[in-house]
Amino acid sequence: MFTVEQSIVINRPIEQVFAYVTNPNNITKWRPDVLAINGAGGSVVAGDKFDELVKFMGRKTFTMQVVEYQPNQREVIQAVSGPGVKPTQTFQFESRDGGTQLSITAHVRTYGLFRLIEPMMPAMFSKTWSQYLINLKHILEN
Repeated sequence: MFTVEQSIVINRPIEQVFAYVTNPNNITKWRPDVLAINGAGGSVVAGDKFDELVKFMGRKTFTMQVVEYQPNQREVIQAVSGPGVKPTQTFQFESRDGGTQLSITAHVRTYGLFRLIEPMMPAMFSKTWSQYLINLKHILEN
C-alpha cells in the first residue's frame, strides 16, 4: 500500500468546486485517463456506486463507491472492484480567501501482479494527481 497527497487552491467558491468535483459525470473532463463513467447520476450520496472505464495498462473498469459525503467539506470514494489496484480517494475542501483549497489523499492497495510494480507507482500517481488538480483549476477558473 502507498499514499499520495496533493493540494491546490482554486479561485472559486467552495460550493462551486465541491459541486463540480463530486459530480461523477465531470470526472472525464479533468482526468483524461478516465474514458467513461457509467451508472452515475448528477449528484451523489454515501453508498452510491458508479463505474470508471480507465486507460491504465490497457482498459480497465473499476467500480467506485462513495463511502463518505459531507457537503462542501469532504468526499471519500473507494474502489470496490477492479483489477489489481484499489484506491481510496479522499477529497477535502476548505475555504481560502474567497477560493477553495482542494486536497486529495489517495491510499492505494495493490494486488497480484501489480504488487511487483508498486515501488514505481507512488511517483507515477503523484505526478498524475498533480496534473489532475491543475486541470481542475484551469477548468473551474476559466
